[in-house]
Amino acid sequence: MSSKRELLELLEKRKSSVVYNRLKYYSPYPFQEEFHNDPERFVGLLSGNRPGKSFCGGAHTAYHLTGLYPDWWTGRVFDHPVDWVVGGKNNE
Repeated sequence: MSSKRELLELLEKRKSSVVYNRLKYYSPYPFQEEFHNDPERFVGLLSGNRPGKSFCGGAHTAYHLTGLYPDWWTGRVFDHPVDWVVGGKNNE
């Protein structure tokens, strides 16, 4: 009985980790990875409805602000603290 309980606790911890650490589990689509790895100073991401532009942009910003770049990252890297301003059309 305790092994089932332990398994359930581990599964709940894993689920919580996925929910609260989405950046850690982010695996970009090829067009998103191309965007992230673009070495240019200014980049943009244009795409149709619902392919993940918002999360991609948020992940991109988070990588730069934290300095925690994933293993696949070959794009621009800041080796010093940066100041950013991020805005959106509404509060979503």
